[in-house]
Amino acid sequence: LPRLHTAALALLEALLRTASTTAIPQVGRVARALEGILRRGAPTASHFEQGEPFRLCMHVRACAHDAIATAAYALGGASASGELASAVAAYVIQDAKPCGTGKSAMANVGDKANASGKKRKKGGAWGAATAEGLNDLTTAAILDDMSGPTAGSAATEAVKLQTSALRALTALCNVGGAMLSPSVRTKLDSAVAQATAQ
Repeated sequence: LPRLHTAALALLEALLRTASTTAIPQVGRVARALEGILRRGAPTASHFEQGEPFRLCMHVRACAHDAIATAAYALGGASASGELASAVAAYVIQDAKPCGTGKSAMANVGDKANASGKKRKKGGAWGAATAEGLNDLTTAAILDDMSGPTAGSAATEAVKLQTSALRALTALCNVGGAMLSPSVRTKLDSAVAQATAQ
C-alpha cells in the first residue's frame, strides 16, 4: 500500500506540472488528498512498536511534501496561500522541525516510562492523529525507541522527511508570500528558525 501511495503521489506531481494553473479548479481536491495522506501517516502510539511500517510511512509523507511543493508552484499564490496552506501547513510545519523539538523527544527515559500510562487528549499521542496533536508525538520520539538496523534506516528516512517538508515550506512561503494568513506565516517562520539552528 505505501508503494501505491508513492506511485499515486508521483502521478499527481506529473499532472500538476503539466496542467499548471489550469488545475486551479481542482485545488480543493488536491489539498484534501494531500492532507488525508499526511494525517493518516502522522505518528501514532502504534508506531512505537513498528519498524519497517513506520519507515514506509515517513517515506510516503516525504513524497506528499514533495507533491505539496509542486502543487504550490503549479497552482499559484492564491491557491497556495488559501486552500492548500489551510489543509497542509500544520503537517508541513511539524515535519520541518528538527529532531528533538517535540515534548516527547525531549523527555528523559524516566519521564517516558512514567508518561506511557498517561491518558492523552484526543488528537494527541494516543488519539487519532491531527495537526494540533502532533507536538505530543514526534518522529524523533519514535526513533528514540528503536534500535539496530531499523533505527538507522528510519533515521535516514527522517532526514529525507525533514528535507522534503522544508522544501514544501519554502514553496508555500515563496508562492503564498504575504497572502498567507498571519498565524500560518508566524508558524512557518518559527519552523524555519528552528531548522536553521539545527
